[in-house]
Amino acid sequence: FPQVQQVVYAFTLNDPLMTREVYAMQKYINDFLHLRQIHLSEHFRFINRLPSPTLYWVTGRIVQNQISRETIAWYKQMYADNSGWRHTQKMLIDMHKFCMAKDIDFTLLVFPIYYRLSDYPLGEIHITLEQFARQNGIHYIDLLEIFAGKNELNYWVHPRDFHPNNLAHREVAEFLFTTMSW
Repeated sequence: FPQVQQVVYAFTLNDPLMTREVYAMQKYINDFLHLRQIHLSEHFRFINRLPSPTLYWVTGRIVQNQISRETIAWYKQMYADNSGWRHTQKMLIDMHKFCMAKDIDFTLLVFPIYYRLSDYPLGEIHITLEQFARQNGIHYIDLLEIFAGKNELNYWVHPRDFHPNNLAHREVAEFLFTTMSW
């Protein structure tokens, strides 16, 4: 390409640099989630002694809800006033300045987490990112607007992997094709 005209940085909510504390939270959540997915009963022996399948199911739901609460807290902690978020902001500003100096349009494109889209628990992070972008003159596109209220199950690669599948990417591509100047 003789001259790059546009840079679109696809940003996901787990992109910020992590402080030691945030990394420790992630490791705990990942370890706990990994244990849950392999064999809950192998790691929590009391479950094997539960008197009914209903209690086993309820216990599994309690563990799943705990993982969800802690994961949401982890995402929010990444955007708290900490060195990781400050460093991430600096890197985004530096990317934007680099592009401006070379007369390249820079866009911060934010993907949502495909989780509870009908009652999205991470909306405040999208607001934080939008405010940051506006304060720094960075063009901002939030993909949450095309997925909000929809059924996240339709967009998962796999029931254990919430990354966007081909349908999600198709909807993003169609949205960007109509909303961005190419």
